[in-house]
Amino acid sequence: NGGALRLTVAKYYTPSGRLIQKSYRSINKDFEADSVDYQTRLLNRKVLSGNGIVPDYIIDETEDLKCRNYLSYLDFFILNKMLETASLEVATDEITRQEYARFLENNFELETSYFEDSCPVSKFQRILESRCVRLISGEKEYIKKLNEGDPFIQKALLFIQDQKTTLAYLSEKN
Repeated sequence: NGGALRLTVAKYYTPSGRLIQKSYRSINKDFEADSVDYQTRLLNRKVLSGNGIVPDYIIDETEDLKCRNYLSYLDFFILNKMLETASLEVATDEITRQEYARFLENNFELETSYFEDSCPVSKFQRILESRCVRLISGEKEYIKKLNEGDPFIQKALLFIQDQKTTLAYLSEKN
């Protein structure tokens, strides 16, 4: 969804354990901030330069631009379902991607041949359910529902709930 999670702490560490607020001039007068040869003092991890920060944990990003484009029409689809049934209740578990693809083809003349490849069933179902919640209960409930299955949010919550320090995580990885 293009969103981000920002955790703010008193001190900011790079994945290699380097405190970015700390001046390293006192350690070595020849030290260059982006030196490839620099290693952290506590864990002896190499600081890489020129490529930005390499994350300690990488979550596979499966969201594809094509999928986002297809899913941008979901509100119209849900409203259409509500009108057809004359009810605010939409049985999202009974809706298939094929049914949604037919709706796109019939109402928006969209080519949907890539839709099934670009949008996993689990993602389609999660977004569909979240959009139903938004239409009925509002934006706040929508965000809650949407984030329930978001892998980035889930990973961040694991770190927050674990309450280990950054150095404890880094020392486990080495």
